[in-house]
This record gives sequence, C-alpha cells and structure tokens, in this order.
Amino acid sequence: MLYLLLLLLLTWLVLAGLLWGGTHLVQGGLYENPTPELFWRGPAAAGGITAFLAAWCLLNYAGSTPEEHAPYAGLFNFASDQTSDPVKEFWAVRPDLERKHFHLKILEGTPLRFEYRDESNGKWQTTIARETEALVIKEGGEDVLFKPDRQKSRWEEEGGKHRYMTPFDSPGRMTTTHPGRSVFSLVLNVLHLGVWFVCLWLLLRFQWPHALLGAAVFWFIMTFLVATYFAWIPPKQAPPAATALVHTCF
Repeated sequence: MLYLLLLLLLTWLVLAGLLWGGTHLVQGGLYENPTPELFWRGPAAAGGITAFLAAWCLLNYAGSTPEEHAPYAGLFNFASDQTSDPVKEFWAVRPDLERKHFHLKILEGTPLRFEYRDESNGKWQTTIARETEALVIKEGGEDVLFKPDRQKSRWEEEGGKHRYMTPFDSPGRMTTTHPGRSVFSLVLNVLHLGVWFVCLWLLLRFQWPHALLGAAVFWFIMTFLVATYFAWIPPKQAPPAATALVHTCF
C-alpha cells in the first residue's frame, strides 16, 4: 500500500507541474491573459485527477485476486471473463452413471502446459469428452456439477454461478463470467475523461471546446502511450498495489 501511495504522490507532483506551467503557456497563446491564480489552480486540478485515480486504484486493489490484479482496468485491457488455474482433479460421469477419475499432470515447458490422466494413465481426449454426461469437481467437500451446453460447446455449472468449462480444448480450467463488469469498466473510463474535462474547464478556466480537446489528449496519453513504459514492470514481481495502479491508470 505504501508503494501505491508513493506512486500516487508522484503522479500528483508531475501533473501539478505540468498543468500549472502548461496552462500558463497554452493560455498565453490562445487568450489575452492566462487564468489568474494558477499557483493553486494547477495543483488543485492535479489533486482532483489524482483523487479519481486513487479511488479507481482502490477499487482494483479491493477486487484483485492472485490470478487477476486489476479487474477494472483501462479501456482496452480489462476482461469480463476470468479463467482459473487448472483444477487438480475431476470426475467424468459416463452414460452408465459411472464416475471416472482424472488427475492433473503438469508438462514441461512454458507457458503452462498440462493434461489429465485417469487411473490407468489414459489421457483425457475429445472423444471421451463427447461421451461424458457431466464433469464433477470438489469444492469445500461438495460436488460441483458441470453439464454440457452443446450449442455453446462448453460445460456450464449448475446453480447459476456464471462458471463454465471447455473440456474439448481446455479441460479443468473454470471460466467465471462477470455480468456488468464491462459496463462498469466503460463507465470508469468515461468518468476518467470527464474528470479531465471538468478540471480543465472549471478549475483551469479553458473554454469548453479547448477543455474537451485537452481532456481527450490527456486521456489518450494516460490510456495508451504511458502503458508502453509500465509494460516493462513484471506483474509477478511488483507489489499487488503497484500492479493495481499500473493497470488502472495506464
């Protein structure tokens, strides 16, 4: 969390200097006189933008998991579906209701490669998947049942928990759908643009067309260009809070 606070402080300092000096320079060319009292208006605008980014980061930090550090990320790097690591074992229910046990086997090489084998070392294959009535995994000592949806070529969990598997190409990995996450992430990105517009218009006193254009430019830079630099930070080595900040703001 300390790392996150330091990054936010650095963000505020950079934005304060940029908005203070940049506004004086740009308005000196566009208007007769720059907006008065920029010595506090620039830092105040930077504070408003940084406060919004901090709230966004905390949303990501609170909703993060070991598999996903930033559930509400930038406009083009968020995902509405989350896929888990492969389960250690599952049971295939055959047409005669017999259960056949399959266990996970990790293969050599990267990225992660794995397969499932039964008790006689037989490999899970597409032909077996087609003959299977359901898949069962254990969670908290209870059976969780996945039944095939032939139209979608996937197996959906009973009980309406928005989870499914694709045993034909990726058995053992559960994908959780998050209805509404895409809409919420889009709203956050639109609000990000809106915060820039309000700060440039009401605090720094740009005319609204200039404020809108400037907001679009700053939003574009923070959404796309800065990500090139932060992409070099290995997510697994960075603290979770720092990773949440990077994926949120950039």
